[in-house]
Amino acid sequence: MKIIRKGLEVAIINPKKKIGEPGQYQSFKSGGTETAKAVAAAKMTGCEIRSYYKDLITLNGEVVPAKVIVTEIPPGHIQPFHTHDNVHEITVVDEGSIMAVDSNDLKEEDRAKLLEIGTVLEQGDMVIEDPNVRHTVLNHTGHYATLTTVQVSRIKVEEFSADWKRT
Repeated sequence: MKIIRKGLEVAIINPKKKIGEPGQYQSFKSGGTETAKAVAAAKMTGCEIRSYYKDLITLNGEVVPAKVIVTEIPPGHIQPFHTHDNVHEITVVDEGSIMAVDSNDLKEEDRAKLLEIGTVLEQGDMVIEDPNVRHTVLNHTGHYATLTTVQVSRIKVEEFSADWKRT
């Protein structure tokens, strides 16, 4: 069993600030008291919190081609539209409700249209995004929503083996 602590990075994203503006994105390289205090203060002001688990390595030193991201999305927040070239992104709603939207031309400012065409995902629901699909998620409720996203390297399914074996 491998416990990941050193690979943890916590990001605090202030949606009230523009990308690149001072204080819009803060990064902490590990957990601890300083990070916990910053996260608590950020949640009081409606910031998005992301905990990244990357640089995944087994006890035998094998690099795992995946990243796990736990995101706490504040009420009303819309993540920027984005794509991924080389990963499949699998997101599960842990708490709350979000909307998932795929669109080649809508912008975050098109809130009414996003709410109209978005797919509501409730606790336990999952969405899988293919590479190169422009997408976003938005929290359409008055409460924080928590998601767990796994980004996995794009490989052929034939390369996966049936590897659950009872010993």
